[in-house]
Parts: sequence; C-alpha cells; structure tokens
Amino acid sequence: MKSSPNGPTWCVAVIKAGKWAVAIEKLREQEFKTYAPRIKIRRNVRGKQVRVDEYLFAPYLFIELDARWPGILVTKGISRLLLTSNEKPARVSNVWVQNMKGQEVGGYIDLPKRPRAKKRWNNIGLYQGMSRLERERALLAVLAEAGPV
Repeated sequence: MKSSPNGPTWCVAVIKAGKWAVAIEKLREQEFKTYAPRIKIRRNVRGKQVRVDEYLFAPYLFIELDARWPGILVTKGISRLLLTSNEKPARVSNVWVQNMKGQEVGGYIDLPKRPRAKKRWNNIGLYQGMSRLERERALLAVLAEAGPV
C-alpha cells in the first residue's frame, strides 16, 4: 500500500470496551504504529470537580496503514476497522494526524474553549466541553469527507 506524498495514511480501528492497552500492545508487537489522542476533562465526582483523562475519540484508534492491514482485523482487542463502501479501510491523512499531534501539550490535546460563533478547529470543530458523541460525529465527518464510510 503506497503512502501519499504527505506521508503514510492512517486507518481507524474500533477498540473493544476495556481493551485499549491490550489492543495497542498487540498492534505494537506486530510493528504497527498507533495514535490514540487523549484529553483532560473536568468531571463532577462526588460533588467535586476533578480532571480526568479520556481518549478524544473513544472507542477509535488510529493505526498507520500498510499492506498488512488485514492482520489488524484479528488483533486481540480490536472489534473492527471502519471501512469504506468498497470494503477498504477508511483513511485519515498523515497531515491530519500530525496536525492533531501538534495540538498536544504534555501528551494531551489542548482543545480551545467553546467558540461563541460556529468555528472549525483542527478542520473538525473540536472544542472543550463537547460530549463523546459530538467528538465522534466530528471524526466521522472527517472520514466522510475522504469518501463514503
């Protein structure tokens, strides 16, 4: 599988509940590069505001795509890959992944505060306070721009 002029492309895997560490470990054993952006969010826990870390796009994991991609499908902890209508992995550009990595501060994506007007951030409109479902919809919109998923 060829890389684009902007570097490799990435596919998106769905991780089984509670299997993040296993999936990432097994993929790395197979020498796949992975990317799982994380954020720190504020939550109310027993009446106190605490900061907890969370995967930005749970349950989705980005995996650098190459000709061995069918092996991802049988990796422990992986539920499935997001596929296009022609049964090929849905792709995310390396530029997009590097842009996400460039937004990290101390290993976490630093999301901007909620904009007053509708404004796109990082080409997908992410901001602080978005629910998991809203972040998932933003990711799926990026994938849909590349082709039907």
